[in-house]
Amino acid sequence: MKTHYLILTTLAVVVIGIGLLTWTNQDPVVVDELTGTWYAGDTSDTGLSWWMQYTFDNGAYTLETGTDYSEEGTYRITEEFLDGSRLVEKTFYGGEKVHEMAVRLDPEEPDALYVEGVRLERVE
Repeated sequence: MKTHYLILTTLAVVVIGIGLLTWTNQDPVVVDELTGTWYAGDTSDTGLSWWMQYTFDNGAYTLETGTDYSEEGTYRITEEFLDGSRLVEKTFYGGEKVHEMAVRLDPEEPDALYVEGVRLERVE
């Protein structure tokens, strides 16, 4: 009887140990809430029209505007805050320029992204 108890206890400890090691070694899945296309545009009282469109996809981004200015590069979220804002580091012009911008995602507005104070809406 003691042998059976010892074998079952040892087996249980081994199975639980393997389970814990497997469970704790899993990489967490990070959801990139910036992924997608975001658009903002308007016309001023004087008739000046403007627009901008960001597309974020797995660490790569593009920025298109209503002018000849555009960007293409990489991004990474460097800091997250409790209010839903994040600091995002953009690297563009072939790695020559790095810019840190403030973005905010509001859980109550899942289709809105605020980039440096400008409200963009999700396109896709």
